[in-house]
Amino acid sequence: MELLRINKQPLFVNDFFSNFFEKEFSAIPTRENIIENKDEFIIELLVPGIQKNDLSIDVEDNLLTIKYQSDNQSKSKEVNYIKFGFKKGAFNKEFRLPENIHYSKISASFENGILSVILPKKEVVKASNKIKIK
Repeated sequence: MELLRINKQPLFVNDFFSNFFEKEFSAIPTRENIIENKDEFIIELLVPGIQKNDLSIDVEDNLLTIKYQSDNQSKSKEVNYIKFGFKKGAFNKEFRLPENIHYSKISASFENGILSVILPKKEVVKASNKIKIK
């Protein structure tokens, strides 16, 4: 089983253009690591400068969604900015989860600008039934 990131860009877009489009069309560029070991998947999302209270994580129908929305980063009128690069913004990351995730045990932590989402695995029991022939 593998954890899949939903990629909303055309299939022909390679890594170079993928990076370009993310910077161009996403309010806030993010990067992620996806790690798998025998007990769990771990998604690490690099989100520097973001407060954990502005993040939300939802799981519905095998789809994990990580959202960020903030209007808090606005210019102070008391400061004379030469350049202002902090922008309010948003992002929405989606990951298709395999069937072997233990949904009630999913957890998340946030430290030093890295959001870590732990997705514990469970054993999937395949349904089988012996049919008696009459």
